[in-house]
Amino acid sequence: MRYADVDVDKSGPATATPGQRITYTISVQNLGANDATGVVMTDVLPGGLTWVSQTEGTYSEVTRTVTWDIGPLTTVASPVTMDVVVDIDSGISGSITNFANITSTSNDPDSGNDQDFVSTSVSGADV
Repeated sequence: MRYADVDVDKSGPATATPGQRITYTISVQNLGANDATGVVMTDVLPGGLTWVSQTEGTYSEVTRTVTWDIGPLTTVASPVTMDVVVDIDSGISGSITNFANITSTSNDPDSGNDQDFVSTSVSGADV
């Protein structure tokens, strides 16, 4: 059976300091044999992060969510990429984990690659 297989990969810094500006990079692609339709990536910012900007999509202050309505993804397309820029809040320490999720209206039986995350260890003095 042929199907779509949307995949999301997220990268970002392993360490940061309070007050530091960091960038998460999110790449999305279709690894399946069929084109994927209705592809949407969401990234809900956890506490401790303040949104600054993103290169694609929209940001909702109410839900603290970056939403990127990608639309269709062909099977032969190169990954599409976006950046989400945030500030680490002052006074934060410990680990901040930020997830990216992808959905599609196409049949995608492999949900194991529909979410990725980055954990950033925050310590030290405010920048």
